[in-house]
Amino acid sequence: MRSLLINVSSSLIWLKDRRNASHLNLKPENVLNCRGKYKLMDMLCSLENLRKLQPDERYLAPELNGFYLDEVVDVQRCDIYSLGLVLLENITGIRGLM
Repeated sequence: MRSLLINVSSSLIWLKDRRNASHLNLKPENVLNCRGKYKLMDMLCSLENLRKLQPDERYLAPELNGFYLDEVVDVQRCDIYSLGLVLLENITGIRGLM
């Protein structure tokens, strides 16, 4: 569990610091376990194409549900919300808790 948190958090930090981007589609299907190291997959999402990708709303931060591009949204916090739900699901084994 600890390595899941550290590896995915590191990927989100890299996205923010190096690419000035956010994942916005973080869900268990986008986290790959590769020999005990977790890798974040599907990094092509952005605010502009969020509607086209139709992310899983169970893991989407509430402020991104029905958003409009002219609204100001702190997207880094949205990724943290999604990561929390992925961790909660990993701990409990129950899909789509929220």
